[in-house]
Amino acid sequence: IDLLGADSILLTGSRGMGKTGMMHGWAQCLLQCGQVEVRAWDGKGGSEFGRYADRSKFKLLVNLEQSLRDLLLEAKHRRETLTRSGHPNAKVYSQHVAPMTPIALMIDEAALVPERSKPLLVELVERCRDTGVYPIFGTNNPQQSSLIVKSNLVTRMSLAVPSLAASVMSIGMSGAEKLPKIQGRGLMEWGARMVEFQSFRVTYPVPTAEAIRTLADSTETVEPTVGDEIEQMADDIRSRWTSDMSKRKTAELLGKVYAGAWTTKIDKIIEFLSATTTTNPVLVPEIEQFGQ
Repeated sequence: IDLLGADSILLTGSRGMGKTGMMHGWAQCLLQCGQVEVRAWDGKGGSEFGRYADRSKFKLLVNLEQSLRDLLLEAKHRRETLTRSGHPNAKVYSQHVAPMTPIALMIDEAALVPERSKPLLVELVERCRDTGVYPIFGTNNPQQSSLIVKSNLVTRMSLAVPSLAASVMSIGMSGAEKLPKIQGRGLMEWGARMVEFQSFRVTYPVPTAEAIRTLADSTETVEPTVGDEIEQMADDIRSRWTSDMSKRKTAELLGKVYAGAWTTKIDKIIEFLSATTTTNPVLVPEIEQFGQ
């Protein structure tokens, strides 16, 4: 599947099922071809994607919020160029005028994205396709990163997940929770049907001295926000919470009392749970089997 054909990708999977390995494979392919700029954030301070920091077409995103704002501004300038040229998108512009380099925006551990950065990611997904920005998001917790998951991501892939709810949130139907616990085995929505696949293995390159220096120079600590705390507390009680539960009972699940300063926080937790707990009907996918 080529990047332009996939358009935008959501990859989910339980811990240890090969999600990050697949993203490393994609990053290596894109950097090797030399025709795509890769901008990446791994949620681990660069310990995953920092090994590519010395590549000419790679940019490690450390301050995610500022990096996304910069990308939105760049997309705005690209759109102005497209408007003046009379061409509808970056692909057509590249064919008839001059190369407008595609940008692969790789976000691993999407559930760890700070709350203030999530609306920027959603805006990039929904509004910047014409400017050549191609989002690739990975998460092992699709429910916690629901705002991103619910955005307009065209290509959905899921490795094995622990629950039916996680499968429905990831690919819109059941099936991923029944996959064998084999690294790289997954389901993919492609061509209006579900295809079962087995990914390949890649070797992680050893970081060069230059990559290590670049990573060390750009390291920063991101403090948790109030929004992150709300998401975490909601996730802690999600499996025991129901939509008809009272505010008092919800507070009891958290070991709190619905009173004083906690009333506002409990209200926000209930609002977040209501918006991110799926009630979609469960569908059975049509699966086309492929050999390993």
